[in-house]
Amino acid sequence: MLFEIIGFEIRYHLRQPLFWVSLLFFSAMAFGAVTTDAVMIGGAIGNVNRNASFVIMQTLVILSILGVFVVTAFVSNAVHRDFEYRSYSVFFTTCVKKSQYLLGRFAGSLAVTFLIFIGVAIAIALGGKMPWLAPERIGPFLPGSYLFALLMIVLPNLLVMGAIFFAIASLTRSLLHTYAGMAVFFVLYMIALTLLSDVSQVNLAILIDPFGAAAFFRATEYWTVAEKNLAIPPIWGPLLANRLEMLVVAAGILGFTVMRFRLGEPVQRRGRSATPADEALGAQPVQAAEQLRAVTQGFGRSDAVRAYLRQTRLEITTIVTGLPFLVILFLGIVNTIASTSMREEFYGTTVYPVTYLMIEGIKGAYLIFALLVLTLYSGETAWRERAMNLDGVLDSLPVPTGVFWSAKLTALLSALFVLLTAAGVATVAMQLWHGYQRIEPALYLEALYLEIGVPLALMVVLAFFLQGLTGNKYFGFLLMVLYYVSLAALPAMHVEHHMVSYATAPQTAYSDMNGYGHFVKPLFWFNLYWVLFAGLLLVVTHLLWPRGPETRFGLRVRLAALRFTKPVRIVAAALLLLFLATGGYVYYNTNILNHYRTRQDEERRAAEMEKKYKRLQAIPQPRIVDVKTNV
Repeated sequence: MLFEIIGFEIRYHLRQPLFWVSLLFFSAMAFGAVTTDAVMIGGAIGNVNRNASFVIMQTLVILSILGVFVVTAFVSNAVHRDFEYRSYSVFFTTCVKKSQYLLGRFAGSLAVTFLIFIGVAIAIALGGKMPWLAPERIGPFLPGSYLFALLMIVLPNLLVMGAIFFAIASLTRSLLHTYAGMAVFFVLYMIALTLLSDVSQVNLAILIDPFGAAAFFRATEYWTVAEKNLAIPPIWGPLLANRLEMLVVAAGILGFTVMRFRLGEPVQRRGRSATPADEALGAQPVQAAEQLRAVTQGFGRSDAVRAYLRQTRLEITTIVTGLPFLVILFLGIVNTIASTSMREEFYGTTVYPVTYLMIEGIKGAYLIFALLVLTLYSGETAWRERAMNLDGVLDSLPVPTGVFWSAKLTALLSALFVLLTAAGVATVAMQLWHGYQRIEPALYLEALYLEIGVPLALMVVLAFFLQGLTGNKYFGFLLMVLYYVSLAALPAMHVEHHMVSYATAPQTAYSDMNGYGHFVKPLFWFNLYWVLFAGLLLVVTHLLWPRGPETRFGLRVRLAALRFTKPVRIVAAALLLLFLATGGYVYYNTNILNHYRTRQDEERRAAEMEKKYKRLQAIPQPRIVDVKTNV
């Protein structure tokens, strides 16, 4: 029975878009890293061969770390799927053993994830054969390097990461708790690496690194170019110890999961003081004391507004009072406090905890948590009713479609507001703790809710749009991750114009004397440009929002014509005209009135200036020998 479950799990995932999109994405990254300098994984290749042994292993090591998100999606879906579709009662009442059920689900989902990395290895091998590569940069085919990376690095990484998050998903039966656990894991991992970055702690860092990256880079730290081209790290030593340790950890976690997992209904607690007598009493039907009053039904705009407000309050309460949100919020605040505490020196000079330094700390340490919340909760909020089998009830209510998705979107934006406000309160507390009382609340408002908040709100809209467009939670997650990757990949491919990179704007600079200065105007216009585009995305979201038992894209496209009423057409036309007008104004000011320069143009300009004035370097220049001031 174990192998039947494994086979079923593999066949199921091979039919899902998530597998093929993940395979395409990771393979494309690896192929691009080998064949071009525009894509870098772990830094530039340098003077070694394009298909060098070190390049093969480094690419697979780093992609296996990024693959945590994929393996988490697969292993959590493997066990959560049965509870989402209410099919667990079938498995739990058959002769399938608990160990067979759990290990079969785990092994099948892990095998599918490993197939993705086999595809990555094939992409690297094919990339080394491309005809446009310089022949002198192509080395021999090295099957040993591929096997070493896949079996010594990738497979143990997938086992231990899969075991951790499979355990969380199985024991909590909650995707949100699983992804919150992933956030906790990465925060603890980064903290551990920071604390153990000292040379004296390198052996301990190698032992506790769950990915084996520290051991690998330690073993190859002093390799020559010839060794990087052909060699494989020694199997014996710290790397083997780390890999065996991780396998033992994975086995222990899986054993604990099998022991603690219950083949039954989830336990629903009714409260701390609830007793069997209370529950029996609460289960008795309550007789109406008086005749029910007549109800007047209303389906006007005022009723829709009231429904929107009630639904919004429910959605906000569900998000901000949930344990996963509170855990991520707490970790974000702790990380922000730690980051701002280390900003007491600036280029060796002790500085006050001024507000703009606190803002920089929030940008560096807190945004990753905000992105995690908006990505995860966009899917959880959009599909919550379907996961609870309440979609049939809500979708049949006489309430406009816009009420449902707009309430969910408002809740997501409200959660973002809570995150940013909490970050501001935490940094203000840090300033007061250090005795600094020049708080500058206006700067906090401008930075948190305009400079930082507007792009994040635009990303909320995009994440929500992708959920409504795809009709699949995990596919929407993956497309959002691809968007995050594009923010770094597009500039590397020399696509830098902010008019084609969603939710981006020219970088701003703040000074105590001039504030944001002339940076405010371009920031405003680019934000307006993308806000109008986000409005168009919401129109499409409204048209394609899944309502009813059928979520197929083709059917939703046909239903979109019925929702494209006159008010919707007016709003869409107005947004489109304003978007085009704003885009024209931004383009005119950026490319016509001013000379637009890419990063490559700036580097070329700097090089030309250096060559032009190089001859003046040796000429004696005036220097200050004395200063006299009158105060």
